[in-house]
Amino acid sequence: MTRDVNELLACIYIRYRYPLILLRAMVITDFKLRYQASLLGYLWTLLRPLAVFTILYIVFARFLRLGAGIPYYPVYLLFGIVVWGFFVEATTQGLSALVARADLLRKISFPRYVVVVSIGASVLISFALNTLDIAFFMALLHVPVRLDVLWLPLLFVDLVALSISLAFFLSALFVRFRDVNYVWEVSMQAAFSPSPAEPPQP
Repeated sequence: MTRDVNELLACIYIRYRYPLILLRAMVITDFKLRYQASLLGYLWTLLRPLAVFTILYIVFARFLRLGAGIPYYPVYLLFGIVVWGFFVEATTQGLSALVARADLLRKISFPRYVVVVSIGASVLISFALNTLDIAFFMALLHVPVRLDVLWLPLLFVDLVALSISLAFFLSALFVRFRDVNYVWEVSMQAAFSPSPAEPPQP
């Protein structure tokens, strides 16, 4: 039994060794080039959600008075911004991944799915860094951590699967129909507008 398992793992390793090497190289390259010409560089990974949070917090909490009776409302708002930002970035960048790397795909023979997955993995790194913003606000506001937080990794796995699946579908469409990019961009803006500014009351 142990021998069969070892042989199976060896076959899986051999089958996916080359795609994993390419995936790692693409993720590193994409993350290095993302903020290469900017003055603040990788700090934008942390500053972007904070900038959006500041604007929305002023609008919702100060002017519209939403979330006034909700404990730790800033953390709720920032968490929603970070999660939504991951979904939008993973699908939007994944949408154009095949076209953007068309020259590489013509020159080298490798599984096409690696290109789209590399975008998702790169955005996942940004999300992991953005959780530092959330952790900072939680510590600042003394947010208690309950056992319910153990569900978050499972829920995020679902979000990652959904995002990459949509990226696969959209990237295939974008190869034939370039209008998909504009339709998806407008759809994301429209979907963000009705997203809840405050959690539903029990």
